[in-house]
Amino acid sequence: VPRNQFIIVPNTKLAQAIVSNFNVNEHALSLPVTMSVTYGSDLAKVERIAKEAATDVAKRVEGSLPDADPVVRFHTFAELGVRFDVIIRSKQFTDQGLLRHELIKALQARFNAEGVEIPSPFHTMVTQRPQGN
Repeated sequence: VPRNQFIIVPNTKLAQAIVSNFNVNEHALSLPVTMSVTYGSDLAKVERIAKEAATDVAKRVEGSLPDADPVVRFHTFAELGVRFDVIIRSKQFTDQGLLRHELIKALQARFNAEGVEIPSPFHTMVTQRPQGN
């Protein structure tokens, strides 16, 4: 069976079978951070900056897998811009909080420094005075 495919086995069969789990000792996880850039952004530049920022975080923050190359994947034309994931690897689940924290800070700093706009939602409130006052 190829890797990354699911096989559904009824509990009655599983209870009677000998099972080998070849991934039981694998604790590393993918850590995606989702963000957006405005529609006018140069996506090749965005991808380059995001990979550089993620590589820097992976090399300097404990709990990362620094030899695993970060991945950037654009996936949605959203209301406020183009959405994408920046994905790095963590050694285990408990490392994800600090890595996410540092990655978000690094991405924002690099995009600001390079003039890449991260869209911010805004709301317009219209108020009306009651008539007759």
